[in-house]
Amino acid sequence: MSFCHALRQGCCVLVLVALCFGRTQAAGADSDAATTTKLTRSAGAGASTVASQWEALWNFCLNLVTYASLLIPAYFAINWLQNSPRLTHGPFMYSKLLRSCVSGLEEPNGAGSLEEGAGAAGSGSDSSAAALRNARLARLKNLETSIPASVRLTICAVGLQISYVTWGVLQERIMTQSYGGEAAGDGSTAERFTNSQFLVLVNRILAFVVACVAVTIIPHPAHATPLYKYSFCSISNILSSWCQYEALKFVSFPTQVVFKSCKVIPVMLMGKVVSRRTYAWYEYAVAVFISIGVSIFLLSDIGANGSKKVGSATTFAGVIILAGYLTFDSFTSNWQKSLFDQYKVSPLQMMMGVNLFSCLFTTASLVQRGQLLPSLAFLQRHPEALYNITLLSAFSAVGQLFIYYTVRTFGPLTFTIIMTTRQLISIITSCIVYHHVIMPLGVVGAGIAFTAVFTQAYIKSRASSSAKAAKHKQPSAGPSEPTKGANS
Repeated sequence: MSFCHALRQGCCVLVLVALCFGRTQAAGADSDAATTTKLTRSAGAGASTVASQWEALWNFCLNLVTYASLLIPAYFAINWLQNSPRLTHGPFMYSKLLRSCVSGLEEPNGAGSLEEGAGAAGSGSDSSAAALRNARLARLKNLETSIPASVRLTICAVGLQISYVTWGVLQERIMTQSYGGEAAGDGSTAERFTNSQFLVLVNRILAFVVACVAVTIIPHPAHATPLYKYSFCSISNILSSWCQYEALKFVSFPTQVVFKSCKVIPVMLMGKVVSRRTYAWYEYAVAVFISIGVSIFLLSDIGANGSKKVGSATTFAGVIILAGYLTFDSFTSNWQKSLFDQYKVSPLQMMMGVNLFSCLFTTASLVQRGQLLPSLAFLQRHPEALYNITLLSAFSAVGQLFIYYTVRTFGPLTFTIIMTTRQLISIITSCIVYHHVIMPLGVVGAGIAFTAVFTQAYIKSRASSSAKAAKHKQPSAGPSEPTKGANS
């Protein structure tokens, strides 16, 4: 599977790069000079000027244009391939590769288990490999069940807290603090790392490697998803991550964390648009209270820091970028949910496919805009930045594994409670490490937002428990007790 993934993505990217190569060469020189100047900017210049705000918004627009220049040629290429006889004729591996790219490899008996798919191939060696995988899966299941559920839940909770609290501290260190200068004692010029897209690239490379290792160890279902469908949520995932990192130039980390708590609002909007979902009244009420809490927090932050980094104009730019983060992130989750429902893809397969596309897209974009070499040069000048970025990516990748296991084993409610607690711990940690000040009104706003999140999780838990109880009672209600349901 990973071999076909790699070949397919490589072919797609080669087509895209070839089609966009002319524009790349024209834009590369100017962008390279601008990026070099940006990466060597002194730390004392800061990010609170009006010019830096417009620069960030301009880079955001350039990112959209860059990825559009990759997706549009790919769209026409996929449409051509879907109507091409090469999908059904020609060498077996060649046609299989194309089918996996544009239409998926459907199993004869549907998207079953990996072992079923191997057995359907009719190969003796495949059957032996499937038997070995079955035995390995049985051993893993026995090992998992031998550990008490409370111990596994504790491990997941601690792992998530360590992974993402550390990730938050490192994220703020990389994007808001200086490298070099007098503090380093090496005579270098103090400068900040400003290329958020390169940070996304390193993050996705580590996540892809972790996913590859996990897929080779843990048995997974047969893969039938058309590979190109991962590209949509990959692009939105890249842009949401870019917005998240870029926003730290204009808002404090606590502000970012509280703002992200209102993710439920764009998720509901995207759910209506992408999946035609309907929502209960309490979900709309939760969205309103989260909006009120976040608004109170932002207003208090503006009033407390009017002359500092988070001034009113700068906060406005930061809010726009954070709004972009929420929009793209909500699309990512809804699109992934549709793939889970339609193709029964496993979380690890999703992690592998999305991160592979993300690696290819971000690499192509960085090369196209002439930003790859200046970023590498910055890491060469400041090895501490390389260490921080690698550590950040490693914690993020491991954290994704904890996320998948926690949701699968203990459900989304437990995961929501753990991650909301993590957000509170991250705010406290950031205030201690980087000396942020939160006004009393801001504490009230954060309290309203997080209380609404906890309330939503609790109501969903009660509704889920009631639905399960009703489902269990349904078979037992026979003809001799026609009024039991009404009386209860």
